[in-house]
Amino acid sequence: DKLKDAGFQFSELSWDEQYKKLKAYKNTHTTLKVEKDHDEDLYKWVLKQRTALRRHFEGKPANLSEDRLKKLVDLGWQKGQDKTKGKCNVRDLANEEKRWNENYQQVRTVFSFMHPANSRI
Repeated sequence: DKLKDAGFQFSELSWDEQYKKLKAYKNTHTTLKVEKDHDEDLYKWVLKQRTALRRHFEGKPANLSEDRLKKLVDLGWQKGQDKTKGKCNVRDLANEEKRWNENYQQVRTVFSFMHPANSRI
């Protein structure tokens, strides 16, 4: 009560209620990556779950029951999911294809000036 009086705010939702919010969010947005400006409480809760899952997958003590672990994994969380290295999505692939096509066009243009008779690559 003293912390609340001092201005600290606490999420009043239970784990199960936050889980239901995350499940609804995933059904709507097709991702478990909650944006902070969408729902700050859910965002913070998701960060805590990611930390607990990472610790569990690393074999370290984690404040996560087997039931909760199963629910999160069933929802789609996997080992290493929170790591961005090596991840890509459709937007990343589309941007990469666009960059490749732009580079290819530049190479074709240079090649056509260097070898006019062989301008069709």
